[in-house]
Amino acid sequence: MSAIDNYQEQERRQAAELRVLAGEVAGLIGYTVDPPAKDASYRDAVRLHGPDGAALSITRPWNNPLRVSVHAGYPQGTSQVAYHLPEHAITVAVSRGAQAIAREIQRRLLPGYLRDLTKALDALRARADAAQARERVAAGLLAAVPGLRRGIESDTRVTLTYYRGSAGPNGSVEISGPGDEVSINLTGPAEVLLPMFTAALTDHNATPDPCA
Repeated sequence: MSAIDNYQEQERRQAAELRVLAGEVAGLIGYTVDPPAKDASYRDAVRLHGPDGAALSITRPWNNPLRVSVHAGYPQGTSQVAYHLPEHAITVAVSRGAQAIAREIQRRLLPGYLRDLTKALDALRARADAAQARERVAAGLLAAVPGLRRGIESDTRVTLTYYRGSAGPNGSVEISGPGDEVSINLTGPAEVLLPMFTAALTDHNATPDPCA
């Protein structure tokens, strides 16, 4: 067997050992283990999932395979709404076994991580609530103003447009925040459109900011 074959065999053995170890750790802390991907490499992390979106990844560092590294992860999109949250990670000697690794995770990693995970989930929930509120205001305007259309999509605002050519009126509406910040920009005769916008926004308790 060549040196390359020996190295690859060692990699496969360590990956198999890591998956067994991760499964034991997961059972001890009440988490579940993701199945390996079909195209997984030997050094891919083993991922664990816990309640409320908690996620851990366990790896054996390439430069120190006698230890395991445990990293905690946040849900997708967290960096857009809570970019200040710290990383949480620990390393533990493999030789200490699953029970010791599980204790270290519960003692050194989970307390701080779960506090920050709650902050992340709150921020993501607030963003989702704000997006739903903007959509409700947009739906009211689209129903109340014939000819109003959706404009460019954005994660932080809803844009609606109205165009009737050179004779006008033409303009746009930007809905931001939790649906309570509305900017109306109109050109041409606005006396027909503005009352419809104002009536629809009043029904949704939004305050229009007309810029005719």
